[in-house]
Amino acid sequence: MSRTLSIVITGNCEIRMFNALPTWPGDAPPLWIELFDHGDRVSVDSCACREIDEAVAAFDALLSDAEALNAVRGAEANGAQL
Repeated sequence: MSRTLSIVITGNCEIRMFNALPTWPGDAPPLWIELFDHGDRVSVDSCACREIDEAVAAFDALLSDAEALNAVRGAEANGAQL
């Protein structure tokens, strides 16, 4: 059974981590980190991780992406031209 853990929610974005299903073929990475956009209801990006340091780096990158996405949304909501 795959388990999902919400790590952080910022604006409309959520970064979550889940483990690979044991039924996935080959040597699937044990962890996935995903940036999910609740506004558009889509996965924006995800990263496969085998080690904790990879997961930390992936989290940092996805958090930066989430902040940028929220900034664009905020500017659009305020009528700014991009």
